[in-house]
Parts: sequence; C-alpha cells; structure tokens
Amino acid sequence: MLEPTIVRQKRLDLNGMVRCNTCNIAMRRTGGEYSCPNAGDGKCHIPSIGAEDLLTRVMTKVAERIAASGAADHLVEDVQETTQPAAETQRDRLLAAEHSITTLSAAKLNILRDVEEEKRNYSEAAGRLNEINNTVAGLAYESLVARDELDRLEFILEEDGIRYTVGDPGTYLESSVPDLVQELLELLVKEVRVMRDQAVVVYHDTISTEEQPEGVLTDRIPLN
Repeated sequence: MLEPTIVRQKRLDLNGMVRCNTCNIAMRRTGGEYSCPNAGDGKCHIPSIGAEDLLTRVMTKVAERIAASGAADHLVEDVQETTQPAAETQRDRLLAAEHSITTLSAAKLNILRDVEEEKRNYSEAAGRLNEINNTVAGLAYESLVARDELDRLEFILEEDGIRYTVGDPGTYLESSVPDLVQELLELLVKEVRVMRDQAVVVYHDTISTEEQPEGVLTDRIPLN
C-alpha cells in the first residue's frame, strides 16, 4: 500500500470542468458554491450548487463507471502516459538548476582564490560574489519546487499505487492519494454540465460495461 505522507497532496476538485448548460460557459466557484457568471445579471436562472455536493455526486457516478467497466489496465496506462511527460519536465528542471548551482559554486571559489592570490581586488570581487549568492539562492528555491513536484508526480506514477486506487473506487472521496484520484477524474470526465434539476457528466471517451457494451458517453445526475 502507498505511504500517503511522502508527498504534498492537492485537494480533489471539479474546477475548470463545471459548465452552465443554459449559457454554455464555465461556472465560477465562489466559496463553497458554483454559480453561473450570468446569474448576477439576471440573464441566467440556473441556481448555484454546492461544490462539495456536486463533487460527491460526480465522483460516486465515476466510481460506479470505473467499477463496472473493468478498465483498470487501461486506466493504469492512461495515468502513466499523461503523467510521465510532466515528470520528465520537472526532472529536467531539477537537473538544470542543480547543474547551474554547481557551476556558480565553482565560479565563486575561483573568485575567492583570485582575491587570496591578489589577482583581483576585494571590492570588485564582493559585487560579483553577491550576484552569485543571489542567483544560487533563486536556483536553490527552484530546485526545491521542482523536487517537490517531481516527488508528487513519481508518487502518482507508481503502478502498484494506481492499481490499488483504481481497484477500490469506494474510497475515492476519502482517498489518501487525492492527486491520483484527481488524475483519474480528469482523464475520464470532460465536463459537468449543470441544469436546473440535474447535471450531465460528459466523458472524454465512451465507457463500456457488461450492461452497455456499446459504451456510454454521458451520465445524468439528479440535483434534487
């Protein structure tokens, strides 16, 4: 089982996916609710909806679809395919920052050696040393951020962890690995279109089950 404390987890959410079906625009999250931007102007009468309530309803439906589809292998591959490029980017960023720090540290030692051997005066060297120190501090912070993000992405990429999470959809809403559940959510759900009394979950691709071998592209969720 995964150890959830080794990385910083983000909070599971539907931000960017929720749209007003009447106005066909993204709904804004303010506090704990999603509302249509046109509601304030009286142009739209779709009521606001609680963000946590909508998330619970959507994730429950997504979990049902994953459980019924038996698509664990497919989802493992999809998670790895979408996450790997981001991990490579952070790995390159980390290596570049560490290489620059090493190069600047060597330059700093050369300047100090020149001062010691009286090949350069101290006032001239002090300015350059200060510049190097400031640059190294910035690179050290960038390296820290890259390392943190790389750890998070590599955590998501662990195949055993993906299989464990995909295989137990009943725990999605209380998952100890919300980053991975968020990845699954974004892989499957294209958007959530909110109407007056229901929401429609639109999937990126059809999801086939034994009951619906031709696949399903949308699910309707009552909001009453």
